[in-house]
Amino acid sequence: MNLRHPGARANWRGWFRVAPALALLVAALPARGEDSAERRYYLQVRYGDLIPGLSDATDIIGVSVGANLGRYWGLELALDDYDTKVEDLSEVGVLALVPQVRLRYPLFDDRLTPYLAGGAGLSITQANDQRRPVSWPDGKTEVHPAGSLAGGVEYFVADNIAVGLEGKYLFSGDVRYTDDSTGQTSTTNSSAGFLSIGFRLFYPELHAEENAAAARAATARFYLGIPLGAALLIDLEPFAGVHASPEQPLLDSNFAPLFGLAVGAAIGRYLAVEIEMENYELSLTSDQFGKLGEYAVFPLTLQPRLRYPLLEDRLEVSAMAGVGAELAEINDRGKDPSIAAVDADDVAVIGIFGVGIDYFPLNNVSIGAEAQYIVSRGHGMRIDNGPVLRGNLDAFTLSIGLRVFLLDV
Repeated sequence: MNLRHPGARANWRGWFRVAPALALLVAALPARGEDSAERRYYLQVRYGDLIPGLSDATDIIGVSVGANLGRYWGLELALDDYDTKVEDLSEVGVLALVPQVRLRYPLFDDRLTPYLAGGAGLSITQANDQRRPVSWPDGKTEVHPAGSLAGGVEYFVADNIAVGLEGKYLFSGDVRYTDDSTGQTSTTNSSAGFLSIGFRLFYPELHAEENAAAARAATARFYLGIPLGAALLIDLEPFAGVHASPEQPLLDSNFAPLFGLAVGAAIGRYLAVEIEMENYELSLTSDQFGKLGEYAVFPLTLQPRLRYPLLEDRLEVSAMAGVGAELAEINDRGKDPSIAAVDADDVAVIGIFGVGIDYFPLNNVSIGAEAQYIVSRGHGMRIDNGPVLRGNLDAFTLSIGLRVFLLDV
């Protein structure tokens, strides 16, 4: 365990932002793919927290479900979620649900598809992550009319997978707030513009039989995985005298939201090797000093996986175990001078083991669930130049996710 001087702290959150973009850019290597005039249904997943400072919004993610109803147009339902800052007082989370019309124009033998989209719906704003005393005259949760304008371009890496960039402006409502220290009431607008990278999965496949034969003949199949789930810290007092709770608890439980990204290769019929990076966040409180801040945890593991296909390769059960490093940093400390100085940024060696199950609705896409246990005993923390506290950050995680197979060799 090595506690570093604050001036040398690495911003692991920044690396976590960039990782999805790098993975999707690699996915855009030359491959067989094409758009189509057929009616096809799709799921799109977007990640917009790419470049710090590019947007007023942070923690930007989006999902759309829709259908191409011809060669040039379609309909979709878009969900976007992000946070906006309210001075240095708090944050406002925005969840927008907007039906959209999508117009597109395939080019270059249907491999490249620029598009425009727009629509009207509603947004829900909710105040969170309060740093200083603040009141909300209209309540912490409000519903507003919302609208969207978007444009993007996608490249088909397979006949049912497209990766792309999308720029969007989300029109949302004004939120009133009162700074309790001054008594002044002001207004912040929850609208935001952002640039996202993402991928779109289409159903049905255009060449299902040929794709199945290619998958069976492949020596290795390289994939991108996106797990979403929850993490439960086994010891809610991970350091002596320091209590942990989820920064944003799921359903008022002790589970914290978990987000991740994985790249891997399925080798032969029974083996796979995967590198996975995940993130969850805790709120730390000291018996002596009160609230210390938020604690971001990033497990990064190398996981060999044993796989066993069933039901003509449509269902697959697996077991995994591996080792890796867990990155941790204290953040969002706020500006209250009474809060103690905390040094908790470090790297620890961890182990991981678990089980999973996947179902293949398409030859190159699986939907799965996993349960894992992370063994993490190497973290440390120092408060106000006191002794180094040794930590136990063992965690149990549950996740569901997608694996998208992008390249067969």
